[in-house]
Amino acid sequence: VVAIDMNGHRTWLPILDARNEAVPTSRLTSRDVNDAINRCRAKAIASVLGVGLGLYGKYDEAAAFLRALNVGPATDLAKMAPLTVKKGGDKGPPYVSWPAALAACRITDPEFSWEVIEYESVDPVSGEIGEQPYVVIGQSYMVSVKVTYKGQSHIEM
Repeated sequence: VVAIDMNGHRTWLPILDARNEAVPTSRLTSRDVNDAINRCRAKAIASVLGVGLGLYGKYDEAAAFLRALNVGPATDLAKMAPLTVKKGGDKGPPYVSWPAALAACRITDPEFSWEVIEYESVDPVSGEIGEQPYVVIGQSYMVSVKVTYKGQSHIEM
């Protein structure tokens, strides 16, 4: 995993190969790490500054992304139908994509912020204590994000 800190926000990304598959530590190269850092930097810029956010929403141009959102500064997000996509193609359940949610919140609340909650962990090999952007629960991982919108904070897991 690599991380970029920007304007008080930390953006995390796993190290993936060209097919977006996790790279085992035994096959990890400096190019894999460098590529992951560059992807993480681009995602941090999009997430924190909003520049290029439409690309993460699968739009080629920002104007089309903003038209699809149909959100303005005075829009009450609670009263509008969300811009949803389907996980797993047309068969999966609809959900609001992170880029759409992030853009809508930024447009309607200039003070909007979010942060990934980090959990203390112990490396089983070295015994070193560090921070991770997830907590292990049984055989799965959970990520928590603290979101502050219009002065109210909420933790989403």
